[in-house]
Amino acid sequence: MPDREADKPAERRETYRVLEDTHTLTGPRKSDPPLTVRRILVHSTTNAVGQQAARDKRLAKAAEDLNKLTAAAGGRHYKTREKIVARIGVIAAPVSPLVCAGASPITRTAPRSWPGTSTPAR
Repeated sequence: MPDREADKPAERRETYRVLEDTHTLTGPRKSDPPLTVRRILVHSTTNAVGQQAARDKRLAKAAEDLNKLTAAAGGRHYKTREKIVARIGVIAAPVSPLVCAGASPITRTAPRSWPGTSTPAR
């Protein structure tokens, strides 16, 4: 055990989990011979903690950007639904949980006026 881990309680120590198996790859043509390779998956708790922190940071930034967009909707830069949807696409692109969760900016079926306008959104 490394010295940096010696003083930590067992549940806070870094752990690695390793899985190994074989996988057969086939080529695009029928004449391509199958290739069997060894596949190894390594999971590190330290990497997982860092990745979770990065996801939380991206989600917080996306939430902040969406709040700003909500306030700016109907203003000078975001007058139309298309511009708002395009901006949401830019915000959601690097944040896969928003995309995976099926967050859709336009889910209403009844017409509604955009903030700062008197015409219903179409």
